[in-house]
Amino acid sequence: MRALPILLLIAWLLASNNSVCAENHIFFQDENLIVIGDSRLEPEAAYLVQSYPEARSDLEKTLGWELLSRPRVYLTGNREEFERISGSPFVSALAIPSEHIILVYITPATSKPYVLNETFRHELCHLLLHDHIKEPNLPRWLDEGVCQWISGTLGEILRGEGAAADRVETAGRFIPLNRLAVSFPRDGESLFLAYEEGRSFVEFVAGHYGRDGVVRILKRLGEADSDEKDPIEAAVAGALGKSFREVQEEWIEDMGRRRAWLVWTAQHMYEIVFFGAAVLSVAGFVRMKVRKGRLGDEDGEEEE
Repeated sequence: MRALPILLLIAWLLASNNSVCAENHIFFQDENLIVIGDSRLEPEAAYLVQSYPEARSDLEKTLGWELLSRPRVYLTGNREEFERISGSPFVSALAIPSEHIILVYITPATSKPYVLNETFRHELCHLLLHDHIKEPNLPRWLDEGVCQWISGTLGEILRGEGAAADRVETAGRFIPLNRLAVSFPRDGESLFLAYEEGRSFVEFVAGHYGRDGVVRILKRLGEADSDEKDPIEAAVAGALGKSFREVQEEWIEDMGRRRAWLVWTAQHMYEIVFFGAAVLSVAGFVRMKVRKGRLGDEDGEEEE
């Protein structure tokens, strides 16, 4: 997306005096996919090659678009180099759609198959969206929100750094979506909040207007002209029959209800636990009496 990561990535890949780059080689290459990386990461590369057809098929079925680009996937275990390119210590992967590039930082946590699969799907989603939607028409929060919705995870957020869930609903903070249209904050807490706001909004639309509601918004963004004055407003209104502001207000109200429920639950946790324990005790007592009654009946039958 930005010129700086692209230039840094190219420099990293071409720097023959860099020991990490010197060990890079092509694990796999055909007309659909290229996987390149540190020779020590062959198991992860093999897993991505194996999982690519299903991941691509699922994405295309969900969004109704074909992936037009051939992904070039680069795997690295060098954190320092990865952070130089990504510009953040909080992410484990990034996509550069204009170059059809996915870069994945492999750690013991991110190398686990289910984590690697989620991360890979997340980044593939970015490539597919940008194959069909012009970059100025796709807000950053929606781009990330859809890819989290598709992959079912924060995806590229570094594992362990963003472990606290539902920050949007519990942190008591909120970043207006229009401030997240072009870029995300750099500090960790605000960055996680921005990611989860995008996910929360998309999940709200999918839950209240159906999965097709999300897809209809994306389709309209894909059809929008580059000089569209407010593409997201036009897309939401055309897809959902309500203004973007109205849908935002519904989403914020829904978050408020959820937060109130979480706060109430936290305040009455002991009461809930004791009530649950009491219910289980009563249930156990009833089961015991029933069981004794059955045993008594059986003993009576044997005596006869």
